[in-house]
Amino acid sequence: MKRGLKKILGYFPQCVQEFFEMILSGAAEYHIKVSKSGRQKYRSYTQLKRHQKNVRRFVAAVFLVLASLIVGVLLGPVFFPQPAESEVYIPNGKGDILVGNVSRNQATVIFKTLDGANGNVPLATTAVVEFYEDENYTDLARRSRENDYAVTHIVPVDSLQEGKIYYIKIIAKDSATPAHSNVVSSWGDGHDPIKVFTTGELIPNCAESKKNEDGFVVVESMLALSSDIESETAESLSASPGLQIESVQNENYLQPGNKVQSIISWVTNVPASTMITYGEEKSGEKKQLTISNDMVIKHAAILTTLKTGSVYYFTVESKDADGNIAKSEEYSLRTPRQQENVIQKITNNFKGLLRQIKPR
Repeated sequence: MKRGLKKILGYFPQCVQEFFEMILSGAAEYHIKVSKSGRQKYRSYTQLKRHQKNVRRFVAAVFLVLASLIVGVLLGPVFFPQPAESEVYIPNGKGDILVGNVSRNQATVIFKTLDGANGNVPLATTAVVEFYEDENYTDLARRSRENDYAVTHIVPVDSLQEGKIYYIKIIAKDSATPAHSNVVSSWGDGHDPIKVFTTGELIPNCAESKKNEDGFVVVESMLALSSDIESETAESLSASPGLQIESVQNENYLQPGNKVQSIISWVTNVPASTMITYGEEKSGEKKQLTISNDMVIKHAAILTTLKTGSVYYFTVESKDADGNIAKSEEYSLRTPRQQENVIQKITNNFKGLLRQIKPR
């Protein structure tokens, strides 16, 4: 055996040293060494050689079994990929969540749940909506019953007090064990809480409030409408005079080379141009693109420069031949995650295995 290996084996007990020495040494060399040391255990050289051969076969079989198990654990999911764990995503742009049917003692919260880990496909979750009386979310006023599994959630909350501002928190959980959840309580990037006034309308970011002679808060704002959820509202918009934007939708795809393609579409009630403003952060820098100056009713913008696994906020805009301009509420979209290469998959699978065997 080489000197380096002998030095390493020197730290092990004598029986371990003899075992590796028998396996790694030639039969003749080991037989001579055993004979000189007086540790003769075999009647003949032939018996020693046969025993050495059997032990080597056993060690090789054990090594192959262990190597196969390790390779199977690390590379198995690469060749037989499993669906990624779901990630509950609640789009929270001002065009994504609708607080409607607002009266003096009730309100209805409408929103969708998607799977952020698998290309934003629809994800059925349970949902609970909580109404708080303070912006720190400590004084809980009402909590809805847990909504059954659904993608589009329509959650009514009643028994509210008249003339009060409530701060809304949305909680969604999927069916996994343990469940994946998401909590949303603000528009966009988290600086503008979702709140509602129980005698008026939804309070957007730019709303101004003041007290009237009776001491009630008067909100000077417009209710954000979600045309893809309430078709009746969209129909009334299209019938109203002036330029109107309806049916804002977006679809996101991951192209080869981890390139993102986002298609944003909308319609107008009269022919108009096509423009879009978007940015990665709600309060950050926005990019404005004029897609086309052609006067059309159906509009589409295709974005190919977005980053993977990111949330973007956008508004669409159209201008008709008379110079009238219509601008939508702000929407959000989440781009698909980047696909993992083989090395990343092996690393993540190994990390997942360690998490599974980690004692709790």
